[in-house]
Formats: sequence, C-alpha cells, structure tokens
Amino acid sequence: MSRRRSRDAWSNEAFVEKDGDWVFHSTKIIIEQGDRYFSASVPERQRQLLATIDLDRLCKTVIPTEDIWPLHEPGISIIAEPPTAEHFCKKPSLIQYGDTEASLHPGRELLKEAKVCEVLKQRPHPNVAAYFGSIVEGGRIKGLVFQKYAMTLSQRLRIPKPFDGMRCLRAIEEGLRHLHSLGLVHNDLNPSNIMVDNDDNVVIIDFDSCEHQGAELGPKTDTPGWEIMSRLAVPDNDLSNLSKLRDLVVHRPRCHSWRQCSRHKPHHLTLLRWDIFAGVFACRLPAIRALVSV
Repeated sequence: MSRRRSRDAWSNEAFVEKDGDWVFHSTKIIIEQGDRYFSASVPERQRQLLATIDLDRLCKTVIPTEDIWPLHEPGISIIAEPPTAEHFCKKPSLIQYGDTEASLHPGRELLKEAKVCEVLKQRPHPNVAAYFGSIVEGGRIKGLVFQKYAMTLSQRLRIPKPFDGMRCLRAIEEGLRHLHSLGLVHNDLNPSNIMVDNDDNVVIIDFDSCEHQGAELGPKTDTPGWEIMSRLAVPDNDLSNLSKLRDLVVHRPRCHSWRQCSRHKPHHLTLLRWDIFAGVFACRLPAIRALVSV
C-alpha cells in the first residue's frame, strides 16, 4: 500500500529578449518535498498548468540542502521564541536557482546578510529594518527574523492617496547616512527594498547585497532599472539610486509602475527574466499544490 504525502511547488515565468521585445521562454518550478528541494522547467505558460501536475514526470535538478541552509556561525544571534505574525522571516529564494553564479549558493547570501544584520542589530536606526536574529535548526540557519512592515514603497506609490514624498526621501537619506557611518553600503537601493508602515514611516530592508565600504561586490545581480556602475562598494552606489528615488517619490511622474520611471533599460546577466510582468520585482506567484504517491 502506497503512502500519499503533500508536496509544495512554486512557479514563475521566464522571458527572453528578442528583437527588442520580451517573449515567453519557460515556466520555472521549485518543488519542496519534506527537507528536499528540486528545480524544473516546463515550456507551458503558468496559466496552462493544472492545479495538480505530475511532478514525478518532470526532469528535476536536485538543489543540495547544504547550498540552501548555511551552517550557523558564532556571533549570529538566535531568536529565543518562534516568530509571530508581527515578524517577517526571510529565507533563501530558489526560483532563480541555476541562472547565475550567486543563485547556485543561496545559503552564502543568507549567511552574509546575517553578518551584516548583526552589525545593524548592535546599532539600530528607525529608518533601517529591525532585525531580531536567526532561526537555527539542526545547526543550520533556516531564516532571518525581521520586524514585519505593511508594504513596499513600490506598492505604496500605487495607492491613490496623499503621500509626503519629501518626508519619505529624508527618512531614506537618514537610513543611508546611518549605514554609511557604520562603513556599510547597501548597493541595491530601489522601491522594492524600502518598506512603509501604516503611518507612512519608511525603512530600508534587504541587505544581501550590502558590503563593507571598499569591498568588491559579489556575483548577486542588480535590480533591473536600478543598476550601479561601480563593482566596488562605495557610497555613490546608494546616492545614485537615491537620486532616482527622489524623481520617483517627490516629482511622482505619471507612469504605471516604478520600473517605467527608471532611467535605464532593464538588463540581465543571463538571458532569463523572471519578473517581467510582476508588479513588484521578484514577486512570487501562487503555489501549486500536488499530491503524489511515494
């Protein structure tokens, strides 16, 4: 008699540039079964996939768990209590696994971000995301726990109600000034990496690209439309994108999304783009549930 167990799968669509336009390439699927993870691609559009699909018939690539969950190191704090609804637990994103050098080792990025967040935890600032510590299971880091905020700046700018752009910009500047005073450079400042609470207070988040000033930047790609020119961590990287944010939040140009307001055409380090129609960069699409026999 066979047992039946639940597996989760997440999917997103990839696009390639052809003749100056973006055309569909494939749908990427990440499959989670217990503590094992797999990656697969299919030629069908996401809307053509059934609510239940035969995951066993897919040509899957195993994602080594040691590449996902880094070993805990001394100096990385561990939260005393499980996270609640007031917290956000950041885990490695696997939807782009295998597309870039950085995507092959998501655990390295998580560990690097944890080390940066430990510096910020010792020197908190109201305009920098509040970090509480890591979740550790079996000696490996399974997530980083932050304060949960209402929405991204990108989402807030699409809400048709008054927004104090100058107040927002001053808060971002204060957060950046604090980071730079600690010898850190964010290197990926954009509207999806700034959160807004219900009172329109803003904080800077997402420190997986953050480096100590003067360090060589890692292989993690920039956000399309918000690229930085230097390959070293220098404050000008942040100040350049702060200027773009000023145009976006203060002058509020009429456009359908913040991506259209950026001054540069999005580029890609690989041919694949997973977010071309997402309202927010790297938006995760709904999960596909599948029951399979084992």
